[in-house]
Amino acid sequence: MAFQKRRNPRGGSARRPLPVGQPADQYSRTNPSYSKKNAKGNRGKKVLIVVVCVLVLILAGSGTAVALYVNDVNQRLSGDKSQEELNALADVLVPVKNYNDPFYVLLIGSDARADNADMGQRSDTNILVRIDPVNGIITMVSIPRDTMIDLDGYGTEKFNAAYNYGGAASTIREASQLCGVDIAHYFDMDFEQFSQMVDAVGGVDVDVPFEIYDPNAGPFLIEPGMQTLDGAHALEFVRCRYYPDGDFTRVSNQRLLVEALIKKIMQMPLTDIPGTIQTLASCIDTDMKLQDIVGIAQQMKQLGSLTIYSAMVPSYTASINQIAYVITDTDALTQMMALVNTGQDPSGIVSTMSYTGGSGYTGDTTGTGDTTGAYDNTTPDGGIPPAGDGTGDGTGDGTGDGTGDGTGGGGTPDPGDGTGGGDGSGT
Repeated sequence: MAFQKRRNPRGGSARRPLPVGQPADQYSRTNPSYSKKNAKGNRGKKVLIVVVCVLVLILAGSGTAVALYVNDVNQRLSGDKSQEELNALADVLVPVKNYNDPFYVLLIGSDARADNADMGQRSDTNILVRIDPVNGIITMVSIPRDTMIDLDGYGTEKFNAAYNYGGAASTIREASQLCGVDIAHYFDMDFEQFSQMVDAVGGVDVDVPFEIYDPNAGPFLIEPGMQTLDGAHALEFVRCRYYPDGDFTRVSNQRLLVEALIKKIMQMPLTDIPGTIQTLASCIDTDMKLQDIVGIAQQMKQLGSLTIYSAMVPSYTASINQIAYVITDTDALTQMMALVNTGQDPSGIVSTMSYTGGSGYTGDTTGTGDTTGAYDNTTPDGGIPPAGDGTGDGTGDGTGDGTGDGTGGGGTPDPGDGTGGGDGSGT
């Protein structure tokens, strides 16, 4: 029922009649009793106004603090880059307008080679990641560091050399050209920062596929099975190359570790993620903003489930002019990227090709021969692939990760005259 003011016959608002027996001057400003009551009312109003003003200032102050916090984190995330580097990144990145559509990110892990500055800085880890926030799908595709490319301005080089010549921007450009996709964002870290990042989240749980021990990668013996790895153990896990297929199993381990990191962060309460990113900001460089990262994490957490696919660019190995390369199977890569682009599992796409011209190669040795075997993306789940069975009568010093007639079940290949080994010996 609606209520309306009662109008008097003259059209004004009706006045409340004075209480019977009370004089009209009771409410006069000259009445001391009324003046006291009115003063109390005014003081109450003033106190209320002051409280409201203080609350506004507090809220404004906290808003300023939040803005300062976000700006500080974003500045640390962007790293200490020159304007020239920022311009180069802007030239190669293709940002998305919103995060309702899938987009690509490149993960770069560089090795600063602190023990030998003359060796330069190269990207030992290169993982193209497709993120589909709406459907909760993350797809990782490793690009082997020794992949042979035609590097802009430098000719035939290995993929990891792009970082040495042009930093993250050059690596992004080469990954985009190789896989035929636009890359919206990147994350870049070196090995020391990687170790710090794992420690920052309290370690990660990894199902280690087999026993790992490589004195060149670290001092630890990592047992197979589910293990909680701290930064030092995780670093050895992703650096170890003591496998018959050399770098191929290593990039598979790198993806296992990245997957474990993603799961660890996604399992955190949403309120903890900004603080975690603040801690990680000192470990990584990226063009992404704190608010975007948190928003994507929130969007994917709300789905309740996350699907992660893992694969490697279909490849095979070869030694060309005494240089060890990984060769991309371009036809198989086209098939793989068609699956990746549509959010399907690409791990079943493998290369069945082998190198037939010049000298062959397995691992990192320098012997000569004809060819090697192909790599199955499902390794190590499907076991370590055997070394190729090419033969050759050349010689080589066999100083890399091993040649010879290595077995498919793991272990150190036998020295001798196996794949591309000639008279070289594997270690």
